Amino acid sequence: DEDEEISFKYVYIPCDDGKEIQECVMRAKKSQSMQCMLDYLRPYFAEAAKIKSEEQRRKLKENISAELAKNAAKGGMKSDDISATMIDSMTESQFVDIVPLIPAVAACNWMSVTMYVDDKGSAKELPVNARATAIVSMAGGSVSVLGDAFVARAYDNEAEDLVRHDFLLEELAADAPWLREAWRVKLIVEGNRDSKGKEDEHLDEARIVSKVLEDGFPFVPPLHQPVHQDARKEAAEKIRAKGNEYFKQGSFEDALFEYYKSVRYLSIMPAVLDDKATASLVSALSNAAACWLKLEKYKLCDKLCSNTLQLEPKNVKALFRKGMALRGMQQWQEALTALEQAASLNPSDAAVAAERAKAEKDVKKHLYGW
Repeated sequence: DEDEEISFKYVYIPCDDGKEIQECVMRAKKSQSMQCMLDYLRPYFAEAAKIKSEEQRRKLKENISAELAKNAAKGGMKSDDISATMIDSMTESQFVDIVPLIPAVAACNWMSVTMYVDDKGSAKELPVNARATAIVSMAGGSVSVLGDAFVARAYDNEAEDLVRHDFLLEELAADAPWLREAWRVKLIVEGNRDSKGKEDEHLDEARIVSKVLEDGFPFVPPLHQPVHQDARKEAAEKIRAKGNEYFKQGSFEDALFEYYKSVRYLSIMPAVLDDKATASLVSALSNAAACWLKLEKYKLCDKLCSNTLQLEPKNVKALFRKGMALRGMQQWQEALTALEQAASLNPSDAAVAAERAKAEKDVKKHLYGW
């Protein structure tokens, strides 16, 4: 029955840190399931940052014009294509911007978590919503949220009717299951895009990253609460140490979970960037690469070695493991190049020398037929 009333819970995150985050209830007709949040939020955002003077209107038009020109340049358009009528229309209109925390894709059985924000937050020069921005980061995103924000959940398979589900205040906890799901889906979506369906190692990465393994620390640091960077560094060190224990036991998947978690504690925005944190991040990435090498997941090993080398270009272990991974992927010349770099940095390392010799034979055999 399309006239049947539905109700669902969602979360309101005020931009003002002095106001509490609230759990709210939306009621609407079933036929309005898709539009009800947008219909409520358009007038809300219009009123929350209302234009109260001609000076504000002029400034808003200037900002909108600048944003349109910037977007036009990206799309190959000319600024002349932007008419005064278009700017006036956008100034008077109000839309809602959608930030997908979990996108509605098959990987999550179409169960999405979405943040709704003012689409003109930048043009209106709204302040940064620190707590909402932190929640985006905790879910693996990197969007700076401006103004008030709202979070809701829905089953959103385009082949069927959208169905609203509750999103509760308690789900903002740093160990909430949906955050694991957000990171799992992120890795699957990115992996599918990069591999174009030809490889599936990223599915192993997504499975391991999102597993449940108790170590005394939440899945991500609770950035929406006051968390000192020193506490994040200390937690990352302890998590990495737990990974080292699993590695010594030969439990490589459990070790990987801890190493990835250690990386999350340091790298999600706002990242911890001092020398000590960078050294810890390098160790976690390099150790994770070693695990993938043990598991013969060469592409993932190569990826993490590359990440390590971006932070520390002369890291011999990363170059060594990268060379071994590239050999496993039968990329003979690239493997030799990486191993030659490792050997030049540490000529006395017998393991590097031995692997380099193997790579030289690979090149001669597979590229030159010797």
